[in-house]
Amino acid sequence: DAAVGLFRGIAQCPQLRHLDLRSSQLSHQAVVRLAALLRGLNLVTLSLAHCFLGDAAEPLLDAIGTCRSLVHLDLRLNVLSGHAGIELCRALDASVSLTEVDLSSNELGDEFGRALSMVLGSNAMLWKVILTRNPLGQATGDALLQVLQRRNDTVVDLGDITEDLLDLGLKNRLLISGCLDANRAGLKLEERPSDVASFGLRNFEWGVIEDPLDPF
Repeated sequence: DAAVGLFRGIAQCPQLRHLDLRSSQLSHQAVVRLAALLRGLNLVTLSLAHCFLGDAAEPLLDAIGTCRSLVHLDLRLNVLSGHAGIELCRALDASVSLTEVDLSSNELGDEFGRALSMVLGSNAMLWKVILTRNPLGQATGDALLQVLQRRNDTVVDLGDITEDLLDLGLKNRLLISGCLDANRAGLKLEERPSDVASFGLRNFEWGVIEDPLDPF
């Protein structure tokens, strides 16, 4: 297995800080070897984008939670769903260093969404968790809004919730956007304007449309 051989070589490079394995075909043996490798390296960034790991990613997720230097993790397009999503949330909850995680284009549903919301209620390190192109619905929207309104003033980006993630619900998406804007501005929960948590006309963009065909 070429990947296993590669990881043996990488294990001899303790100074390695960035590892990009995007679009790699990793066998189960390679994934297990990589998980062991992660526990011994001081990686800052790890990309496993486009690897289509699915449930095979679980050994890696357990290892990721133990990394104390990993800041950026890219898991785009890995067919993550079900139990793997819950294991991912456990890893994020255990992490003391991750700030950016890209989870776009997976199959993560509302069970994951509710678990992630709980993580965001206790993990103040995460500030960017990209959820675009996942089948997340109203239940996730409700959970995210609740935690952003009451417990989280650090996360600033959840991906495109204007053109994507429509199933979170219109009201949820608009109010979540307001909370993220307040977080970007560096406002603590107690410093936010009172109308951030309310839904009204301010949540919509208004303008005058001129009709060139109107004779009057």
